Amino acid sequence: MSNLSVFILVLNWNGWKDTTECLESIQRLNYTNYSVMVIDNGSTDFSMARIKDWATGKLSVKSTFFAYDPTIKPVTWIEYDRATAEVGGIQEQEAKIAALPANRKVILIQNGENLGFAGGNNVGIRYALKRGADYVWLLNNDTVVDRETLSKMVDLAETRADVGVVGSKLLCYNKQGVIQAAGGGKVWPWLGVARHYGEQEDDMGQWNKVIEPDYVAGASLLSKRAAIVDTGLIEENYFLYWEDTDWCGRAKRKGWRLLYCPSSLVWHKENNTTGYKSPVVEYYALRNSLFYVRQFYAIYLPSAFLVQLLKLPKRIIRGQFANAKAVVEGYTDFLRRRRGPYR
Repeated sequence: MSNLSVFILVLNWNGWKDTTECLESIQRLNYTNYSVMVIDNGSTDFSMARIKDWATGKLSVKSTFFAYDPTIKPVTWIEYDRATAEVGGIQEQEAKIAALPANRKVILIQNGENLGFAGGNNVGIRYALKRGADYVWLLNNDTVVDRETLSKMVDLAETRADVGVVGSKLLCYNKQGVIQAAGGGKVWPWLGVARHYGEQEDDMGQWNKVIEPDYVAGASLLSKRAAIVDTGLIEENYFLYWEDTDWCGRAKRKGWRLLYCPSSLVWHKENNTTGYKSPVVEYYALRNSLFYVRQFYAIYLPSAFLVQLLKLPKRIIRGQFANAKAVVEGYTDFLRRRRGPYR
């Protein structure tokens, strides 16, 4: 097993219940050289206070995947604001936790506002690179990980120098034995559509081979330091959705390989923050898919535009008027080249 340093980025926004379950599962990893960060995007639900309660042992965690273990508390934390984190923190603070086991310390970063998936994670990536990370692991807060999840990914990434990004087998948290994504998936640029491999399939071993997807899903995405330095940070103008696909596309253009690690298991709740097929999801998915196609496959933009336009009459016929409005706004903002958060 490799002993390279891995920085685990857990982005939180008003989701401390999910985040503490995720952190509790991380504590059980069999990989020992990691640093875990909770990056808070300006939560208003007292998330940081509740996460600190978890760290001290005042808040227990209930999960169907493991039994709560009070003996691995307390967890010592150091806390930074965004500006301090982005320059690598404070050495005196870091020294206080340096000798602690990986599962008994956590770095808390308060961004002070909602920077979106890309912006929030970029704060953590800058910190990790400044602290000398060999790998950065983006991990959604609404996940639970298997104890071998990280070690399996690092081992696969180390098999070749040109492997830049590795993804996990994502399984549905609430549907036992059902696949959410086999690492990532495929993009059909002429349709403006991306689909996860294995999505909603029963896990019968059909996705147990290492493959190279078009993209790795950002819910569990491990990236080598060299690949990040070469590719650059996550594009923040997407704000939400398609930014992981864009990041992987840019890495591939630089010659980095993307791999799916089937033995790396992550259970994902998915869409706990935005709501499945909500108007917010509709808006970002449509607008950002067109931005992506224009960036990487401009020749297919007219086709993708027309195909995506078909969503509007479908939403109206179904009586989904809020979603229809989001479709119109997504198109309008794409044509206006308006990026960033949904107004």
